[in-house]
Amino acid sequence: MIKKILFLITFISINLFFSPIETKAVETQFAMEILDVTPTPTPINSTSTSNSSTNNQVSAPICNAGKPGSAPIIISATRGTNSVTLKWSKGDTPLTKYLVAYGTKSGSIQFGNPDVGGMDTTSYTIQGLSGGIRYYFRIKAINECMPGDFSNEVSSIPNGKIVSSSTTTTTTTTTTTTTEETPAENFVPISQIPSELFDIALIVDKTQIAKASELAARVTFISFGSKTTPAEMTFTIVDLDGKEYYRSVDRTVIQTEGVFNKNFGQLQLPNGKYKLVLTTLYNTNIKDEFKQDFEVGNFTISPTSKFLENKPLIIAIWVVFVLGIVFAIMAIIKNKKNIKYPLKK
Repeated sequence: MIKKILFLITFISINLFFSPIETKAVETQFAMEILDVTPTPTPINSTSTSNSSTNNQVSAPICNAGKPGSAPIIISATRGTNSVTLKWSKGDTPLTKYLVAYGTKSGSIQFGNPDVGGMDTTSYTIQGLSGGIRYYFRIKAINECMPGDFSNEVSSIPNGKIVSSSTTTTTTTTTTTTTEETPAENFVPISQIPSELFDIALIVDKTQIAKASELAARVTFISFGSKTTPAEMTFTIVDLDGKEYYRSVDRTVIQTEGVFNKNFGQLQLPNGKYKLVLTTLYNTNIKDEFKQDFEVGNFTISPTSKFLENKPLIIAIWVVFVLGIVFAIMAIIKNKKNIKYPLKK
């Protein structure tokens, strides 16, 4: 009898712990979805307006290449006299060139060179750096449509003399000397190459919602440098036919990194499929457009999905139950050994 109980427990445990999770059974998607396609920023004066009477959005540029598959990895940063040589592993295609960026603080970018070499380039020497100052470097792959993700960050302190420019201000009582970091050779301030350096992403918490007021989105800004950058965001919602149901304009100021949360608490939409369109404008004339599909309707979770959501709790209860059975069996066996049977006459 005990053997049968142990066999049954083993059989159920194997099926419970090692049963595969059928992701298709989950009818409601709870994971955040991040838009993968980032069109190349274009000057606002070069865009055209749609002729549709129901959709007055500015048309987005056409990109035929996707985002580079993966970021390069910086292998080494070797210091020299007023220079640092970077070596990295290649990023994944599609890519046509590499951008190198650096700053004097971790996580902050001050200067960049948007083209240090073609797709087969794996090293570059930054000349004209100040000796004795720690610099932080990152790389990203770029193609004709969009930039990829930044690589890991490495730092190095070059040898040599100080090459930063300094300005001396003298008043009647004090003399003030201000030192300003100058760009390395072939590098420019990030304000001159924003389209290659700045990263923006549109994030929607749920793509299937029961009512429109549950819609929530976030906009993340990454690598916007150490100076403040004003950004304007226009949110529009259109259906599959291009009919516009919602439009609002929000403004924020970004320094290095930032997150803007957008809630639609008063939004009312009939059930159906829609597209959330975000148009960002920064540095007065740099424009990006992002799109994310979502659906409003009566979505239910299947019994299988409910089981999968509660599977950790069910497994914990089952483990406690099995342990209780095991201890009970051990107690029975121990009691049997302690029983003293009378001798037969």
